[in-house]
Amino acid sequence: MIYFTIPMDVISVGVPAADTDIYLDNGVQVQSTPSSRQVSFGEDYSLTIPLGSRKRSFSGSMTNRAQYDADLIDNYFTYLEGEPINNFHILGETVTVVALQWSKVFRNEEIYTVQATFKEVKR
Repeated sequence: MIYFTIPMDVISVGVPAADTDIYLDNGVQVQSTPSSRQVSFGEDYSLTIPLGSRKRSFSGSMTNRAQYDADLIDNYFTYLEGEPINNFHILGETVTVVALQWSKVFRNEEIYTVQATFKEVKR
């Protein structure tokens, strides 16, 4: 399960009224890239040097949400203005993630979908 928590009263007083867990839909593909540098020398020789921890990025959607929930997610990402989401959980591991971009898609009168692109950061 991949989810994050919107803390209570973070957007304004009483919004949200309690800590709210937001679950991403199943099927999220997490791309993992090792942080390394490869140096080539001589005839077909190379040396790979690790530079740090892996970098993960992924896109996720939150479909069929009520307008209140979609607005809450949108307002939370807007409130953060690129600052990290600290309580982001990826398969039981708590990480720090930044929402790079997101969109809110209107489905019908009361149902919305929020799609977002995330990147793990080390701070």
